[in-house]
Amino acid sequence: MIAGDVLRGRAGRLVLLAAGLALGLRSLAIARGEPAYSLAGSAPIAGAAELLAGWSLIAAGLWAWVRRPGSRFGPLVVAAGVGWFLAEWDNPGAGAALTFTVGLVLRAACPAL
Repeated sequence: MIAGDVLRGRAGRLVLLAAGLALGLRSLAIARGEPAYSLAGSAPIAGAAELLAGWSLIAAGLWAWVRRPGSRFGPLVVAAGVGWFLAEWDNPGAGAALTFTVGLVLRAACPAL
């Protein structure tokens, strides 16, 4: 439970929030690299909606985690936000084989979360 204890602290939550922000921006960059294969396409409003949806899930999950640290709901919603962004990574515009492979493997997690 060391990881859980670290994430319960204020610094851990801030690191998780910053990682979620960076993940969203990276996912948008991947989507813009090859818009034909992305969920958002090339429309700016669609990209903004994608970021808003993922970041809202991460923020709501962190807030729920702070309010009820013993509940699994908060971490699950944070994972759903991360899964939302990872759904863009199975795009040929990802630029790196490892990123593309991670996207292929973890894309199935998005609907489940």
